[in-house]
Amino acid sequence: LYWDPLVQPAYDYIISVRLTDGQYYWWRHDDRPAAFNYPTTYWRVGQVVAGQRDFEVPVGTPPGTYSLEIGVYGQGVGSDLNVLAGGKTPIGTSAKVATIEVKPASAIPDLTALAIPNQVNAGANGDVELLGSAVQTPRVLRGGTIDLTLWWQALKIPSTDYDVQVSLVNGAWRQVVATEGPASGNYPTSRWTSGEVIVDKHRFVVPIGTPPGPTQVLIQLTPHGVDSSVAAAATIPVGTTEVIDRKIVTTLPAEIQVQTDYRLGDFARLVGTSLSSTTARAGDHLQLTLFWQSLANSGEVGYTAFAHLLDAQNVVKAQQDHPPGVGDVPTTGWSVGEYITDHYDLTVAADATPGSYVVEVGMYNPANGQRLSVVDSAGNVAGDRVLVGTVQVK
Repeated sequence: LYWDPLVQPAYDYIISVRLTDGQYYWWRHDDRPAAFNYPTTYWRVGQVVAGQRDFEVPVGTPPGTYSLEIGVYGQGVGSDLNVLAGGKTPIGTSAKVATIEVKPASAIPDLTALAIPNQVNAGANGDVELLGSAVQTPRVLRGGTIDLTLWWQALKIPSTDYDVQVSLVNGAWRQVVATEGPASGNYPTSRWTSGEVIVDKHRFVVPIGTPPGPTQVLIQLTPHGVDSSVAAAATIPVGTTEVIDRKIVTTLPAEIQVQTDYRLGDFARLVGTSLSSTTARAGDHLQLTLFWQSLANSGEVGYTAFAHLLDAQNVVKAQQDHPPGVGDVPTTGWSVGEYITDHYDLTVAADATPGSYVVEVGMYNPANGQRLSVVDSAGNVAGDRVLVGTVQVK
């Protein structure tokens, strides 16, 4: 990777190199862009800096097409930098640098070398064995998402395609929360070979009605399209999580400075904003608060909200992106009619020159960077952002 500093870097920036299928990270490594003893704070404008990064395809990665992507963040800054098309327009927080075609493994792996947190070794339907599992979300808000990883090995060539059915159990309460093929259905079991090991990732939403407290995660392996009750599939415990309740606010927050009325997608309404100051200098921090009202929850996709300070050329000079409530109130768990208070700390870039700047906000799908459309109070589509204020940089 070759880097060209456009200004003197103000932070010790870190690059994150990820192997992804567009939904999950299969491998990730975060480090300084060049040598460890040459942080970006040492770089100078006009000096091209090269850095080499090795990456690997972990054992058990399902065959298919993957992307190698990079993101950049400053230590202590709190969010990845935006990738700017033409140096101006934000198009997400990662850049794809290569496409990787992963082929099936040529040999049966050494099982003792696999780092499986919770070894299960439970046979399922005679065709495959569950080697182990990991519930990677030990605590989750109702409406939040849980990441589950399963390690399978084919005992023989499977006779059919199977689905993984995931259930949550808390006391007498039980609910199926996901039913999908291994590897998101992209590498069905009928294509597995005898002895092959497959790492299988799942992400599912915890229903809003889930009781708080310790909750068990169970799976069943069933023939594709056949309900588990009909298939009489064995139930396998794969881990636990702690479901956390949160306070639901149903009255309009009193801290709103400016009331607004913009609908984003079919689930969010921006009802107000608050900005700590309308003047600033380079390096200053601006505190922006957005006030959302839920029209619904966002289903299976948890959206990220963004706040950007733009100069007259629409170049980002301050930014922060995160799920609403700094991740504590994911859109997948919103209750109809509730109000969400959402804080942002915008640090004005060190190279920001005096002039008038605007603050834009909105939401996007973090999987593809696609922004939600905005509809104003008159019902007119108003693009994919809301301008919520002006800041004079001195």
